[in-house]
Amino acid sequence: MKIKYLIPSLIGFIAVVVIGIFVIMGGSNSKTVVEKFLKTYYTVENSDLYNLMMNTVTKSEEIVADLKYKYNDYATDKAINQAIANRVILEGEELAVEKDCTISLKSMELTKGVDSLNGDFAYTYVAKILVKYFDNTIKEISLNGYLLMTEDNGKWKVAVFPKKGWSADVA
Repeated sequence: MKIKYLIPSLIGFIAVVVIGIFVIMGGSNSKTVVEKFLKTYYTVENSDLYNLMMNTVTKSEEIVADLKYKYNDYATDKAINQAIANRVILEGEELAVEKDCTISLKSMELTKGVDSLNGDFAYTYVAKILVKYFDNTIKEISLNGYLLMTEDNGKWKVAVFPKKGWSADVA
């Protein structure tokens, strides 16, 4: 009699464990996406993409493809296209060229906002950025912003890039 209940219980337990592992390892966690996006966006070790853009020989399709590759896991196509059109997407690279520096994300604090009716929501953040100049001086700046999150093909992605103008805080 007990064996009759043991098999369905065991199957149920295994299903719960598998679902739990999928949720933990699935990568669809919105907070993880935001953390990876901010690390990618606020880390500039070289200015290759910006230099490509400034090179008149390079086709714009190549630059767009490179930027989409860089951000595809973290942002929607629409967000990437808007950031390219508004020149927000290369603000860090442009700054690195102008100021002769590298930029890295030191830390971040995230606060999840309230869900909207369609399920989207925003994270507000405070990012601590380290700007290292090639004369070895280092400046730390604090940036506040928000990222609108949306579900895109079953994965959470950034729907709007940070507002342009953050590089003015480095000057």
